[in-house]
Amino acid sequence: MKKKLSLLLLSLAMSFSLAIPASASINDPDEPMNNNYLTAPVIENKANPSGGYVLGYIQQNDVDYYSYTSKTGGKIEFIFAPPDKQKYVVLVTKKSDNGGTGQIPTQVGRFIENGEAQQFGFYPEPNTEYIIQIVGWQGIFNLSSTYYLYVTQHR
Repeated sequence: MKKKLSLLLLSLAMSFSLAIPASASINDPDEPMNNNYLTAPVIENKANPSGGYVLGYIQQNDVDYYSYTSKTGGKIEFIFAPPDKQKYVVLVTKKSDNGGTGQIPTQVGRFIENGEAQQFGFYPEPNTEYIIQIVGWQGIFNLSSTYYLYVTQHR
């Protein structure tokens, strides 16, 4: 049931992203706020099986940040679907660990390639803000197709 729901949500989001014309790619609604973890847009925390999601573009020399606050210690699950077959990195860190040092301990991370959506997760600390970072590997970008990031938390 869980996998069917995840696949349904993923296919709906992918269908929506395909309906966005290429000319809209420069109008990423979260830019430039998602270029810094301090101003990262919030992904709403909805209980599993519902969840929050974002669609975004990786622009040239772009790093996208999103914020998510855990409500409980229940598992947080992510689905990331890349916009193409290039390589992308998704990292999740505690916001309090960022501190501007450049040395960021990662809670969970994934290297995504071949255009395949990946599901991953971890058990967070309750009532803790996490930062999700999405970056194109070695500077790759895509201005014509969106990526999809879905987040849900078990209660």
